[in-house]
Amino acid sequence: MNNTTRVGIVSILNPSANNEQNIKNFRNTEETRKLIESKYKELTLDDKDRLILNGKILTRIFSDYLDFWEEQHKNMSPPKGTISLVKISNYSYCLYLGKDKDDNQYWGNFYGIKYNVFIFDKYGWLLTTFTIKNIKIKIHPAIHPLGDVYYLDFDGKSNYIYMVPRTWGYDKTTKGTCIENGISIRLRPSVIADILGKLNKDDKIEIIDKTDIKLQVEEAYNYWYKIILADGTMGWIFGDYVKE
Repeated sequence: MNNTTRVGIVSILNPSANNEQNIKNFRNTEETRKLIESKYKELTLDDKDRLILNGKILTRIFSDYLDFWEEQHKNMSPPKGTISLVKISNYSYCLYLGKDKDDNQYWGNFYGIKYNVFIFDKYGWLLTTFTIKNIKIKIHPAIHPLGDVYYLDFDGKSNYIYMVPRTWGYDKTTKGTCIENGISIRLRPSVIADILGKLNKDDKIEIIDKTDIKLQVEEAYNYWYKIILADGTMGWIFGDYVKE
């Protein structure tokens, strides 16, 4: 952990072993190992002193995270819908941003006026990467539980919050039908969100997600469903208009 950013436990090695004053403030590696092994049964240590929790590495150092997953998956073929880790191995440092409700992990880094985002599924496979260009305010994005990426930027006069809607990591769908005419497909699960398109009665849809709780629209309470159409359009419709 440094003085400005909370990054979690990254190592049990003493980071300041060449400084006599700091040595007094840290347990040595063997003492730390014994403490973890005796008190934290769910934690294990690999031969590189990396902390592992139920098969998942706890490091928040991006290069270590990549090295761990390459070691774990070196004899496995990437599942459908994932990307080779080799494509991003040149990025030696990324900040851990968080995870969504499906345990997909988000990492990101600034590269000049660009911001690179890397998203891994809960098993460590790389789902997608994307770049936000012409970033003027160097503040790391925030991750919504649904997986959308929000970031702050400046247009020369005012600050604005932008969103990159999640399109990644959906591995299963449910077939559905729209039951009324003129139903709006919205960018977010809200009646004030931007409209991406319209559905009519008996239009076929693929449902890929829904809100965790029922939300109110006028007098009705229902889930919002995230759908994808045959042309790739992806958005949200209110549950009163959906038949699964």
